Amino acid sequence: MNELVRHSNKSLKWYILADFLLVGLSFFIANYYQRGSFTLSKTYWNLLVAYYVFWAFIIYMEKKYTRLQQVDFLGAWALAGKTCLYLLFLISFLTVLMQLSGFSRKQVLVSCVILFATEGILYSLYSHQIGGNSQSSQSSGSPNHLSFKISWLRLLLDVFLLFFSYFIINVIRRGQYVFSEDYLLIAYIITGLWFITSILTQKFKRANLQNIWYYISPSIKSLILMLFGLTLSIFLLKSYYLSRFELFGTLMVFGGSEILIFSAFYLLFKDPDREDDIESIDDVRKMNKQKMLDLTEKSITAENFINPALIYLFIDEERELYDFINSEIDIASISSDSMVFLDTRTSFNITQYKNDSIGLFVNLHTLNDFRWLNRYLLTLYEKVSDGGYIVGNLQTNDQYKEQFFSKMPPYLARILFIPSFIFRRAFPKLPILKQFYFFLTDGKNRALSKAEAFGRLYFCGYEVIAEKEIDKHLWFIARKVKTVSIDQNPSYSPLIKLPRIGLNGNVINIYKFRTMYPYSEYLQEYAYQHNSLDEKGKIKDDFRMTGWGKVFRKLWIDELPQIINWFRGEVSLVGVRALSQHFFDLYPEDMQKLRVQFKPGLVPPYYADMPKNFEEILESERCYLLRKKEKPFTTDIIYFCKAFYNIIFRHARSR
Repeated sequence: MNELVRHSNKSLKWYILADFLLVGLSFFIANYYQRGSFTLSKTYWNLLVAYYVFWAFIIYMEKKYTRLQQVDFLGAWALAGKTCLYLLFLISFLTVLMQLSGFSRKQVLVSCVILFATEGILYSLYSHQIGGNSQSSQSSGSPNHLSFKISWLRLLLDVFLLFFSYFIINVIRRGQYVFSEDYLLIAYIITGLWFITSILTQKFKRANLQNIWYYISPSIKSLILMLFGLTLSIFLLKSYYLSRFELFGTLMVFGGSEILIFSAFYLLFKDPDREDDIESIDDVRKMNKQKMLDLTEKSITAENFINPALIYLFIDEERELYDFINSEIDIASISSDSMVFLDTRTSFNITQYKNDSIGLFVNLHTLNDFRWLNRYLLTLYEKVSDGGYIVGNLQTNDQYKEQFFSKMPPYLARILFIPSFIFRRAFPKLPILKQFYFFLTDGKNRALSKAEAFGRLYFCGYEVIAEKEIDKHLWFIARKVKTVSIDQNPSYSPLIKLPRIGLNGNVINIYKFRTMYPYSEYLQEYAYQHNSLDEKGKIKDDFRMTGWGKVFRKLWIDELPQIINWFRGEVSLVGVRALSQHFFDLYPEDMQKLRVQFKPGLVPPYYADMPKNFEEILESERCYLLRKKEKPFTTDIIYFCKAFYNIIFRHARSR
């Protein structure tokens, strides 16, 4: 299989060179057809340069030769026709915009027709050589029927906006409501184009409000087609005398107001259950039924062997990734028909698989491009069998910063990184700006820390078993080992509530300012296993901590909201630190029983005794609690004074 791919890639290089030559050949043949000579004037040499520039631009934007490897005979001709139409549009747009009326319309049309014929033959030969792709041809075959239910409200609103744009531009241009003959011609052309493109794009089809792009994309496509048709009409009719302001101004006012109003309509009436990500336990319950997982080894009925697709996928360009997967997972124990390899950023491509049918899922697309990350992970959770594996990757904030600074001079990078930081990391977390951010980006290239990504995995029922940096991305292998979390909602806001063990073992919510990345609360066990504890009993070099979080902790700013707990009577001024369930379970049983007899405190005995390791912390707390049991008031006064002295004069700080 690899030999076939190498052969097709090698032959494709010759086809690219031949395609390059065909662009020039078609232009010279058209020139000979028009003038009886192959010699080009200086003006037409400039036009040929424009041909090549637009040709290269179309290749880049359309990923022309990548698609060529995925189409059959008819698809190859369709690809040639599409790119030639783009070329004709761009040349027409250039001549109309620059009012280059000296170019021959016949020569431009003939050159594009010749290019289409020769490229169609060339592409079809290539598709025949590599065997085509029947599946792609089925998916891109005959167009859908144009029968659909019309949204009359959208149609009437569009008609109103069309005539509104006519009057606005006419008033701005001429200061009157009466149309001139030239502007009437423009209005007739635009109206005709509006009618044709509305049918082709099914603009007035009743659409589900499930995605803003699907809702407004017909309007955007229609606007692009109208722009193409307008410039082509002016070029063919040689109506260069028409005002470019009236031509393109009318189109821009109409298209802009249409997209703006339809976007606002979508944001007002969207279905929140389909649009939003899953960010709460109630949302999880709606989507997934909770169940305990049985990870007992199951016998495999299919033949056990390494899937050839895996070797084909990673043997050359992704060899390091293949070695990483193979070193952590016994691939031979997974049936080949339960392996899935995709490069997708949506959940839609996963829904086709049966529940509990996937043993190994590899997605080459980065998690940074997912608009609804939790929804994707939970959809995948349904499809992956108990004990199954998922492999994915992300670009962490640190990796993004390193890449950002490597692309430009340091002084410029420092200036530009600040707005980039605010846009990618602050906007998605603020209520109003969040909608604006996702409207502009659709979630692509979002900021994502290792802590947030892994925390989301744990929240959705997975356990990270391995991680490795490959090609400036952090790759991970996670296993479906437990039920989706139903104990607490993920925290995202600056002020967070953390469940802690309080008096009599009751769970209380301790208020703090956020110092960790979102979803970090689900990673306590993972961080403890990989980082261990420092001398203060906290996780050493905790990757969950943000940069400003370290400053907040050093200055005790993060502890200030605990005053709310003090006013509510849930904590005392002096007392042992309120612990999470995970850290509480690390304590010996006698200390657990002793701890729950007292309220947690704002000022722990640690700052009075300054213990150096976890064992000394246990002894310090035991001594304090036993003394407090005998003399509660006096003990708290003594420990508060010691802690105050150590904090002020010995600079004891939390980390």
